[in-house]
Amino acid sequence: MNESATLDAAAKIARAEDEAEARKALLKRLPKGWTGREIMTTEFPPTRWAVNDLIPTGAILLSGIYKVGKSWLMLQLADCVSRGKPFLGHETNQGAVLYLALEDGPARIQRRASKMGVVLAENVYIFNAWLPGDDGLNSLIAWLHECPARLVIIDTLSRWQDDFRSSDVWARDTKRIADLKAIADLHDCTVLIVHHRSKATREDIYQSVAGTNALQGAADGSLILDKKRGENTAKLSMLGRDIPEGEQALEFLPESCTWKALDVDPAELMLNHERRAILDAIRELGGKAKPGQIADRLRKERSNVSHLLLKMAESGDVVAVGGGVYATLEPIHSVHNVHGTPLLDGEAVNDVNDVNGTAT
Repeated sequence: MNESATLDAAAKIARAEDEAEARKALLKRLPKGWTGREIMTTEFPPTRWAVNDLIPTGAILLSGIYKVGKSWLMLQLADCVSRGKPFLGHETNQGAVLYLALEDGPARIQRRASKMGVVLAENVYIFNAWLPGDDGLNSLIAWLHECPARLVIIDTLSRWQDDFRSSDVWARDTKRIADLKAIADLHDCTVLIVHHRSKATREDIYQSVAGTNALQGAADGSLILDKKRGENTAKLSMLGRDIPEGEQALEFLPESCTWKALDVDPAELMLNHERRAILDAIRELGGKAKPGQIADRLRKERSNVSHLLLKMAESGDVVAVGGGVYATLEPIHSVHNVHGTPLLDGEAVNDVNDVNGTAT
């Protein structure tokens, strides 16, 4: 072998060695991986919750149209978690709360808390502005390192500024939630992100969230507050990796500007006044009744009641049990899965501008 060939061979060996070292260095940078056996035999800690069976750790999106009471709900949540008080009928796990109230000033928060009869605890930390972009993310990581929190509330996502510079809206939505999820995972806490819904009516309520589906896809869970204008009742829909799909009926109490859970089927809240009146009449008559009995109780024309009962049976609001008798769908519980079946005990469950009781 001549000298040139020897040098070429040596160079190839050196390149191969360099490539092998580069591969080893790259593999060392990989995050931890698991074998199937390790996954199946490792004892992992149970899911942690800010609010049991409702708000787990991770990035959780809460959406609602503007002025329906989201900010009142968030202030109530902050107070309950900070003190370990029940929230909407669910037990909370007490811990510090970082509340980024980016649409409100301190005076408004004080007025709201006073209206609610709440004295905010020392472990509730409130900011009305935050650093933008990567500085904001890094500041949030630094804050949680120095002051561990059970819950972080960002109200709202539209006020949370980022440094993403691209026309790819899907990629931006994914990154915004993924960045916050990474922080929640790192600090084993909940980052609850308040967001808006579209005004358009959608058959699937989860399609009404403003922005792309990437927002909910990147989040660990999605809660949707559905409330009609001029009414105080609402439906909270829930869906997530640790939250099986379900619904909960709520009521906004204008005198205290607080929310409470209702022990009724959430689907009934979306019915109009006439349908609700018929359901109430059937219950008052013992849970089953004929159109004539219902008409007499409501002082309505029998033909009109019969016609509406047929429609209600078609839509699943009542059931025809034979012999011209209609019955309600009982029993009724405060938390239901999407099929209307009450969830069993122990089973996991899938803004106002001033202080006058109007919602934001």
